[in-house]
Amino acid sequence: MKFLPLTRQLELEQSSPESIVSATAGTFFYRKGNDLFFFVNSGVFTRIEVSKKAMLIKLKPVNAYTSLTEENIVFATPNEIWQKTGVYGSSGWKFIGYGAFEASDVPI
Repeated sequence: MKFLPLTRQLELEQSSPESIVSATAGTFFYRKGNDLFFFVNSGVFTRIEVSKKAMLIKLKPVNAYTSLTEENIVFATPNEIWQKTGVYGSSGWKFIGYGAFEASDVPI
């Protein structure tokens, strides 16, 4: 995590869904850009809303960045894919990589 002084943004290294997003085993969590999040299950993309501040709070105390808005939080890479393992819940996410699904597959 680093502060970008010229843009006044905070850059996170990853968008880990661990302890934030619940899903069933085999579901993929896909981030495209800074603001698009999807569940991918059996080839079906479902757009979801995820709080980037919740990802930040896992890393720092709650009051460390109280003035930051969702728009001020960005990610170091353009895409991420995670896969849910184990039983239904918010724990058990495994990082797959920084790849992307085919552009034609991703709804806008």
